[in-house]
Amino acid sequence: MATLLPPLRPSLLPRQGCIFLPSLPSSRGKKKLARPSTTLPVRLLKDVPSFGRKGAIVPIPRGQMRNVWFPASIATYLPHSELRALRRRNIPVERDVSFMPTSSSYSSPTVNRDAEEIPSSAALREASMFHESTPSPGGLSPARSTELLELFLPSELAFYRQPLSDEGEGGQTIYNPVSTVEVQHAVRNALAGHPEARRVEVGGLEMGFVGGEREVKRVGEFGVEIRVPGAEGSVVRRVVKVVAQEGGA
Repeated sequence: MATLLPPLRPSLLPRQGCIFLPSLPSSRGKKKLARPSTTLPVRLLKDVPSFGRKGAIVPIPRGQMRNVWFPASIATYLPHSELRALRRRNIPVERDVSFMPTSSSYSSPTVNRDAEEIPSSAALREASMFHESTPSPGGLSPARSTELLELFLPSELAFYRQPLSDEGEGGQTIYNPVSTVEVQHAVRNALAGHPEARRVEVGGLEMGFVGGEREVKRVGEFGVEIRVPGAEGSVVRRVVKVVAQEGGA
């Protein structure tokens, strides 16, 4: 005779419509990992509409820099020292969306090989890689102005001049010597691509060539010292490079 089992209690019977799911691990209390930035700061090698002037530091997507801008010599990577300085000083890197280059801005040096007369001073200044621009209002401290000069001024400020004579004992002499006034214009334009750096009072900077020369009269490289009034003991040193134009006399 079969043994009859007692009926199950209602609490032990499966309920209709219930689905049992395995327990999931809780994400409460977990830290979110920071996503790596998709852009990086680069220095422009030419005027770029909606980004900025040549020499400006702007953010650009890494893929666009790697595949387009760097191979086309539109921009170059910043050295690690400049990247660390940007992060340490918390300097914002922004593009100038309102910038539209003109046909005359940052034009490359051109030489009219058919011209027989000596170019004028104005024409020679136009051959320089730097051109005068309207100064911007200041308001920065002397220490901050010095920091921005160190960060955004290129190591060399190049000027193109027509040689006056063949190379002699002191090097080729040139038409239209390079003065500190033209160096001042070059500094102003080098800073123009950054919204904070262009606030530096360039007109009030103290500039002088190493050795006491008032102006450079020959081809070569010459040291220049730049001081911000009020920044005691701080000197920004750069090189003025005078390059002989092709087709010069």
